[in-house]
Amino acid sequence: MKKAIFTGLGCMLCVFVYAAADTVRLASPDGRTNVAVWYENGLKYNVLHNGMPLLAASEIDMAVLDGGVRKRIGRIRAVSRRKVNERIPVPIPEKRRVVVNKCNELEICCRNNYVVRFRAYDDGVAYRIETGFRDSVLVVGETARFNFPAMSHTYFPRITCRADADVFHTAFEENYSCVRVDSLGPDAFGYLPVLVVPERGARIAVVESDLESYPGMFLKGCGGPSLEGVFAGYPLEWEQTKGEYPDVIVTRRADYIARVEGTRNFPWRIAVVAEEDRDLPGNDLVYRLASPSRIGDTSWLHGIKGTDEWIPDINLYDVPFKAGVNTASYKYYIDFAARFGFSHIMLDAGWSNVTDLNDISPEIDIEELRLAAQERRSQLPLHKLKEKLANGDASDDNGEASEEAAEAEASAEEAAEPIVEAPFIFEELPEEEAAAVEALETELAEAAEEAAEAASAAEPAQEAETDGFAEPAGSETEDAEDVVKV
Repeated sequence: MKKAIFTGLGCMLCVFVYAAADTVRLASPDGRTNVAVWYENGLKYNVLHNGMPLLAASEIDMAVLDGGVRKRIGRIRAVSRRKVNERIPVPIPEKRRVVVNKCNELEICCRNNYVVRFRAYDDGVAYRIETGFRDSVLVVGETARFNFPAMSHTYFPRITCRADADVFHTAFEENYSCVRVDSLGPDAFGYLPVLVVPERGARIAVVESDLESYPGMFLKGCGGPSLEGVFAGYPLEWEQTKGEYPDVIVTRRADYIARVEGTRNFPWRIAVVAEEDRDLPGNDLVYRLASPSRIGDTSWLHGIKGTDEWIPDINLYDVPFKAGVNTASYKYYIDFAARFGFSHIMLDAGWSNVTDLNDISPEIDIEELRLAAQERRSQLPLHKLKEKLANGDASDDNGEASEEAAEAEASAEEAAEPIVEAPFIFEELPEEEAAAVEALETELAEAAEEAAEAASAAEPAQEAETDGFAEPAGSETEDAEDVVKV
């Protein structure tokens, strides 16, 4: 109720009162991406990048039942603008520790208690629908249409419909085919992300963010250079299939998408803009537009390097044992991980009954694997030791031997011995490499002795797991007209 009142007041306080014939415009911070929004038998928008069209007039709409009354997005009443310029700390850094979230925002207040919020970034455009109804509502439809330039191609993951389920049941593992957008009819269903490449100009990747208590968006063809969002009906009845990997199949759906709180934000619909293919993998608009983490304390979270093998009997060959989900295969993977610097391996499906995790496969001895992994964990991979010694990093800045060097020295006598009792996994080292290992062990032993002497004269340093990253910096926000918490 408070949010509904706030939304209403926000519309009343907008700095610009909309006139029926007006087109509202929004530009990215660098001015290269431009959005125009207007109302003409529904809310529509288009997108230009470097003066070239990326999206032609595309419709946005939503229909809800509020107390049995059907309500759609109405005419524009008022608009307001603001700048977003903030830095978002990343709890588990992958590429960067802080993500810069900078864009220009347009809030469009519409009749029938709707707000449509647009954001223009240097690398994309996004919008979301917001509602301000007093009570819960049924969402009976959402229109999310994307009209691309003529002759555009798309990399489209067309879903092959199962015989025992509707098209929304998919493993999201379809092949992406490059086809003309206008070759896709209404029977062509795909899931996100979808990449569209016009004849000229930037690429467009359609994705979504902040998806919660609402179905994910699929896309279907329209017979022209357009794709349109499709949403699964709310599941009313379902049944579980039989077999090794049982599945839940929806057998009856409602004629509405979702029952939701009347006042809420819906997912962001995003058009990522990339001038080159290489710009796509590093784009983090989905992260920037997601809601803040609700975990709170994230100090216990840290990244790892691990391996995951879904089908061991395909990628494991030329071994004197039957490859598959069994103890011998995963001992092999444990040794592989240790030798090449992976701290974890994951046992994928097949090690237990998927409906009862206590029902372990007779081919898997979990305790034996645990002990093998524990023993291997005590040794540092050979390539890492070589790297440290080559870089002169056998000791830290205080002259104390590194934890890794100390651990390796403690087990130096066993370094050349196989950890897992599977002789076929370990090949005898060539004479030249064996001599190198012996020399390496000698250097490590000397480093450890020096460390022991240094440690006796100094207090032990406080241990902390940082995974190679500095301590998290506080959120640093640049000066801006408005700072918005995403």
